[in-house]
Amino acid sequence: MAESLDVLLITSEVEGTSSLAHTVAETPPLNLRGVATDSFSARDMLLGGMEKPVDVVILDLDTPKMNHVTFVRKVMRYSPVPVVVTGNFSYPDTAALAIKVLEAGAVEAVEKARIREHSEKTLKGVVSKIENAARTDREVIKQYVNTDLLDQPNPIPFENQPTRTVGIGAGTGGVWLITRMLNQLPSNGPGIVITITLPPGLPKALADFLNGISEMEIKEAEEGDTVSKGKAFVAPAGVHTTVELNAKGEPIIRLREGPCLHCYCCPSADVLFNSLANNLKDKAIGVLLSGGVDDGAIGLARLKKAGARTIVQAKEGCPLFDMPEKAIALGAADSGVLPDKLAETVLKESC
Repeated sequence: MAESLDVLLITSEVEGTSSLAHTVAETPPLNLRGVATDSFSARDMLLGGMEKPVDVVILDLDTPKMNHVTFVRKVMRYSPVPVVVTGNFSYPDTAALAIKVLEAGAVEAVEKARIREHSEKTLKGVVSKIENAARTDREVIKQYVNTDLLDQPNPIPFENQPTRTVGIGAGTGGVWLITRMLNQLPSNGPGIVITITLPPGLPKALADFLNGISEMEIKEAEEGDTVSKGKAFVAPAGVHTTVELNAKGEPIIRLREGPCLHCYCCPSADVLFNSLANNLKDKAIGVLLSGGVDDGAIGLARLKKAGARTIVQAKEGCPLFDMPEKAIALGAADSGVLPDKLAETVLKESC
């Protein structure tokens, strides 16, 4: 845990002991350097109104009179700083907005209710996410906010028949990468299962968003879903997602309870990759993207040992290289793939 993280909080909750501002100020190692109640004051603070730059911005999506996507896109171009979004993600509109802000360039999401909790276990997970966000590469963030927002599919032509099932693991900074990757995959692409460490409410919102900008059919994973060509599934929060074979030999989704791994990972990429190694072996592909913990590295190594194809993101263009770097160190992959080549590589390896 870092000794201190300088935070700019953007929220309308500034008064009272139950306010978000009070909670952040009382949560070590977060050091509340400033509170902005709208986009104008936040812009002024970030563009020279503070004595020194902050480590991270926490953006409350319940802040009124603010275009959160525009704020991230425009202000971050001039003062790139990692953004963590927070809000009540049980509300579908807030969850959908959170995904749009993450796709626009924010790198992490934390439930507002969990920030307010003061149990040691909860605090450790919340602070770990904010710490990971603060360590993301600011130049990569700047690249993110300068790319076009996605509004329609842009599939790569693909005439082959995929024979492998794909598992994807991602953490901090992963939403932007996953949206770009799925946007390029065609309707006849390989079946895919995605694990990413998002709060409850956001996996479904991510799946709904992806379904609108990809030719693939994408939904939040449910028990017994068949993982077949042209379909992708986003693992739900709070349970682990695995892939097994049914009586017909078809890959299907299994959801199971289990402790969070690596501090806060539930679902865990390691659990998904291990199930692919056990059940699909050389008929699987493992893909490990940006993230700030060790999740997925050991599982990806097991996949490779089982004969599967393995892919990790290259350091260039990676917001947080911890997860891919660990996998490379374990021999799970020989080198990394650039973000704009991930979809193409997956299609090539799927046949």
